[in-house]
Amino acid sequence: MSLDYPAFALTPEHEALRESVRALADAKIAPHAAKVDQAAEFPWEAHDAIVKAELQAVHIPEAYGGAGADAIATVIVIEEVARACASTSLIPAVNKLGTVPLLLPTSWAPSRCCSPPPRSSSSGTCRRSRAATRCSLARCRSPRQAPTRRPCRRAPSVTGTPTF
Repeated sequence: MSLDYPAFALTPEHEALRESVRALADAKIAPHAAKVDQAAEFPWEAHDAIVKAELQAVHIPEAYGGAGADAIATVIVIEEVARACASTSLIPAVNKLGTVPLLLPTSWAPSRCCSPPPRSSSSGTCRRSRAATRCSLARCRSPRQAPTRRPCRRAPSVTGTPTF
């Protein structure tokens, strides 16, 4: 906590997150770090520990089944894991980098007024393209937000929810 700049001090929730991630990193990740680095292999033990604690992608919004953590919480997780093992810290970092484009809507207005979260689809079809088409034609009227007319390439999964 910064006494010189209180505006940049972490909230109590962030401090608690830091403590819990640090404890996990010291107990489950650090003991395997040297072996993983020497063998140049994927840190499976650390990966399993992070996934079990649900820290692999804390930035995913709650509407999509994630924790809904903010950017500071995501950085705290990456930072504390990197303190124990730099290669393991890439797991939450790359998850953040890889999923941000999927979480950003293609255009703001159609996604806000029509597009449901992916978990709400029961048909297994791409509802975003249909919702965006309906919204762009009926309400949004902006030529920039006109949808593309490509068919959805996502195959329905076994449970009926779209696969990503």
